[in-house]
Amino acid sequence: MSSEELDAKMDRILGREIVNRHSYFQLKYFVVGKEYTLQSKMWCCVRELNARKQSIVAMQAQLDDLRDEISLADIDIERMQKMDLHSDELNTRERVVRISKRERQKRGIEQSVLDVQRKLRDAQEEANFFVQTFDALAEKEELKPYDDLPSQTAYWNEKLTQEVYLRTLLNHPLDLELIKTILSIKDDSPIKIETLNMLEARKKQLTLASSNQAPQLEKHD
Repeated sequence: MSSEELDAKMDRILGREIVNRHSYFQLKYFVVGKEYTLQSKMWCCVRELNARKQSIVAMQAQLDDLRDEISLADIDIERMQKMDLHSDELNTRERVVRISKRERQKRGIEQSVLDVQRKLRDAQEEANFFVQTFDALAEKEELKPYDDLPSQTAYWNEKLTQEVYLRTLLNHPLDLELIKTILSIKDDSPIKIETLNMLEARKKQLTLASSNQAPQLEKHD
C-alpha cells in the first residue's frame, strides 16, 4: 500500500469521528450513579460542573491565543511577500523558504484550533449532561450544603451499609478499619446500631463457646 493510499484510507476511517469524552452511559452510571444518596449525587454534579467550567474557560482563552497566532502568521507572510522583489537570488530563495515555513506553522496552528474546538465541544456536552442531571435531581430534593449533618449522616450510613452488605454477601470478612469507621459515626445511625447488635451477638457466641470448652473439674471421693 502506497503512502497516498494509506493516507486516503486513514482519512476515510477517521472521518467517522468518535468523541473522546466520557460516554453518557459512563457519566450516568459510573460517575453520578455510583453515589449513594440523592444529595451526594447532586454534590457530584456540582463538583463535575466546576471542573468542566474551568476547562471550558481555559480552552476558550487558548482559542483566542491561537487565533491571534494565526493573525500574526498572516502578517508575517504578507510582510515577507512584500519584501524587495529586486533583491539578489539568495535573498529571494530565502524569502520563499521562510514564507513556506511560516505557512506550515500557520496550518499547524489551524489544526490546533480544530483540536481545541473538539475538546471544547466535548467538555460542553459533558457540562450539559451534568446540568440536566442536577436539575432533574433538584426537582426531587433541594440541594443541601455539603456539611449538612443529616445529609452527611445519610450518605455515610448508606455507604457503609452497602460495604457491609457486599462483604457479607460475598462471604468476605469485615475488616477492622471498616468496623472502626462504623463505630465512629453517630450513635443513631442504623448501620452502627446493626453493627453493635452484631458484635454483641458475636460476643455472646464466643462466651458460650468458651464456657462449653472449659475443662470439667474432676470429682474426688
